[in-house]
Amino acid sequence: MIPEKLKTADDVYNTEKLYEALELSQSGIAEFITPAVYAGHINCMTWIRPPWSNQIRDGIHNFEVGKHRSSGMLRVSCPEPYFADEGFYVKPGSFVTFESLRLVVGELEQVSETISPIQSPWILDICLDYFSVNNPFLKEYEKRVGKESTNKLRQLFSTKLKWRELEEKRIGNGPGYPEYESDTINQKREKQMFEKCIDSLFTSIEESHNAAKVFKLSDYQSIIDELALFYRDGDSIKTVLIQFIESLILLPKESVKLAQLAGSMTDCKYFHMQLYHPRMHYHTL
Repeated sequence: MIPEKLKTADDVYNTEKLYEALELSQSGIAEFITPAVYAGHINCMTWIRPPWSNQIRDGIHNFEVGKHRSSGMLRVSCPEPYFADEGFYVKPGSFVTFESLRLVVGELEQVSETISPIQSPWILDICLDYFSVNNPFLKEYEKRVGKESTNKLRQLFSTKLKWRELEEKRIGNGPGYPEYESDTINQKREKQMFEKCIDSLFTSIEESHNAAKVFKLSDYQSIIDELALFYRDGDSIKTVLIQFIESLILLPKESVKLAQLAGSMTDCKYFHMQLYHPRMHYHTL
C-alpha cells in the first residue's frame, strides 16, 4: 500500500518527509515497499501469503509504480482492488517517471518454484502476523455470543453484497473490458455507501446503550430498509438484520464495538488489512 500521508512522489527522495509519512500512516513502516520500488531499490517481489489472505489474486502481476502526471502523487498501474479501491490505481502510461515491479503472489507451495537461485542482493521481510489467525475480533465475538449470532454477523458482510458482484466482474475481466472504469466507480461508490450505512447501524445501537433507551425495532426500520438495498436478496437479509439487532441490543456496549470490528474483518477485501499486514516478502534488487 502507498503511505496515505505521502503528499507527492518526490517526497520519496526526502528522507524526513518519507519517514514522517510512514510514521503517521495507519500501517506504519509496513508501507515502505511501494516507495522503495519507486526509489529503484526493488524490482521483483514474491509475497508468500497465508491461506486466509486474499487481498491480491494469486499469480504474477507486472506493473509500474510512478509519479502520476496529473497529480504528482505516487500511484500504481496495478488494477487489483487492493490498490484500486483506495484510489491508487491509474492507467499505464499515466506517469512522468516510473519503475517496474514484478509481483508474484501465492501460498508457499505455489510460489516456491518461482524463487530461483539468487544472483543479486535481496531482502527477506517476515511479519509474524503471517502465523496469526484471520480475524481475532470474530473469534472473541464468537466466544461471547456463540456461533448462531456470529453466523448472522458473517452474513451481513458476505459475498451477497451487490458491490462484490462488481468487484468480481472487474477482477474476472481485467482492465481491458469497456465497462472497467464505470464498474470501478460504481463499485467504489456502492461500497462507501454500504460502509456508511452499516456504521450508522452500529452507532445507533451504541447510542441506545448510552441513553439506556428501551429497545424498539421500529427505531431501526429505516436503517434495515436502507441496508437491504445493498444485498442481492434484500428481503431475506432483512430477517437476518432484525435477528442480529435484537441479539446485539441485549449485549454489553463493549460487545457492540467488538461486533463492528469483527464484521469489518470477516473479509480481507473489505477491510484491506488496515490493522494487520500479514506479509512474508522476498525481494530481489
